[in-house]
Amino acid sequence: MTLTDESPMPWGRNKGTRMIDVPASDLLYYYESNKCSADVREYVEDNLDVLQEEVKRDMRQKEASR
Repeated sequence: MTLTDESPMPWGRNKGTRMIDVPASDLLYYYESNKCSADVREYVEDNLDVLQEEVKRDMRQKEASR
């Protein structure tokens, strides 16, 4: 099954949340630790650049708010 941005996360603490709304840091964690199913892995690989940029942006915002 191919997941889209509108597909629900199939498992985990974000189960049922639209893939586009699952925090990028969570998706990258699952991906990098090999703790994701094949469909989630495919979704992350298809969106890897966007997810990595989102994490970088979030980190910059955190640092700026200190």
